[in-house]
Amino acid sequence: MNQDIITCPLCGHRFEITGNKACQSCPLNHDCGFVCCPICGYQTVNATYSKIAVLTMQWLDQENKRHPEKKPSP
Repeated sequence: MNQDIITCPLCGHRFEITGNKACQSCPLNHDCGFVCCPICGYQTVNATYSKIAVLTMQWLDQENKRHPEKKPSP
């Protein structure tokens, strides 16, 4: 999984994280951890920036390796 690509949870557009930081005019945007979809403008957390998201992804990967037969319910 490429960590430089994110899928917008609102519109489904896949885009590169770099160059799409949220609120470019905001003085607090430097390393804030949010990215902005270039298509719909939806702001979401950069999962690679969030320690909680990184730990959750690692835990889910471990669970999937331990129990590959379990599929998440839709």
